[in-house]
Amino acid sequence: MDILALFKIKRQYAKLKLAMMAGKKERVGAVIVAAGKSERMGDVDKMFASLGGQPLLLRTTQPFQQCPEIDQIVVVVSGEKEMQCRHLVSGPEWSKVSDVCLGGKRRQDSVAEGLQRLADCDWAVIHDGARPLVTVELIERGLEAARETGAAVAAVPVTDTIKVADQGRTVLETPPRQIYGSYRPRKYSPSISSARPIKTLLKTSPTARRWWSGWGIR
Repeated sequence: MDILALFKIKRQYAKLKLAMMAGKKERVGAVIVAAGKSERMGDVDKMFASLGGQPLLLRTTQPFQQCPEIDQIVVVVSGEKEMQCRHLVSGPEWSKVSDVCLGGKRRQDSVAEGLQRLADCDWAVIHDGARPLVTVELIERGLEAARETGAAVAAVPVTDTIKVADQGRTVLETPPRQIYGSYRPRKYSPSISSARPIKTLLKTSPTARRWWSGWGIR
């Protein structure tokens, strides 16, 4: 069977599953963004580099496939990687991957392309394809937090002493320790911003946009 025809069937299956689950529970979609150029890796494409005998991109996607909260996965890649990625996720063990699409010029453009291919999801989880250490537990905890405020982002406390300096590198202040390093995945409800087109809204990251709009983020 032609690989493109296979993904057409998988998208139809996702829509059928949506109809069957109507009224039962919220749908959660995941967008795995892997459209970077790996410029810092030289000639090595990090998305397909082997990690424990498996391509990095599959290592990253696997927890989303295994997570019972996730209903659909869209993988966003650059043009030259599209067919290679489709072959990687075409097997039955990747049943939740409904589509592989091309990214845009910027990261936020790639996120927007992925979001538009989620089939009427109530929640979206956005993750970087180059971060394979995400776990099912982390995804579920993030969704639980996002349901309280509308958005959530994985973060860890910053243990270093941070200094704020002016342009001449003169220290101005030492911020308090309530500083967190923001990581991924990030979760939010697309319905919060459904009044305007996604591409117009995605000038920054979805979580940052919600913060500027006055929405709480966990």
